[in-house]
Amino acid sequence: MKESSILLTFTQVTVAFVGFAAIVATFRFKDEYSIKKNDTNDLQLIVNTGLMGAFFSVLPLVFSSFGLKDSSVWAYCSGIMSINYLGFIFYLSRKVRLSKFRKKKSKMIVIIYFTIGFLILILNFLNAFNIVFHREFGPFFISLIYPLCLVGYMFTRILFLPIWRNLKKQQS
Repeated sequence: MKESSILLTFTQVTVAFVGFAAIVATFRFKDEYSIKKNDTNDLQLIVNTGLMGAFFSVLPLVFSSFGLKDSSVWAYCSGIMSINYLGFIFYLSRKVRLSKFRKKKSKMIVIIYFTIGFLILILNFLNAFNIVFHREFGPFFISLIYPLCLVGYMFTRILFLPIWRNLKKQQS
């Protein structure tokens, strides 16, 4: 499998994000920093999504080690990824309520996140059943990249949100 080096690099990047986020959160929450619910939600999203990304980036290597053809590996991985995205979308749709967001911009961002997630779910479903895509690496890889982008975004929020809060407090 020629994609194995990409998947292993991806695994290292996701684990690094999770590790750095845990370190940042540990040091920040030791101090007299007030912990907000959004902080814990951001950290939980980073850890859960990052570890799921690491799992799914290693999964094709596991299937490949059993001697499956590449097309079968990508079909199985895309099928399992579709189920994962469906479960994640269902979980988040129950947890995230648009009515709780005051800003229109925040609502639009959440809608865009869900839309992209749903499109990736469809991509992987089509790849798993050999429709449009021919059991290829691409749709599966896109389904790994998208959560990594979310993890990166949440990681920057964890880093910069306290700075913005302090700045806002100083200005008032």
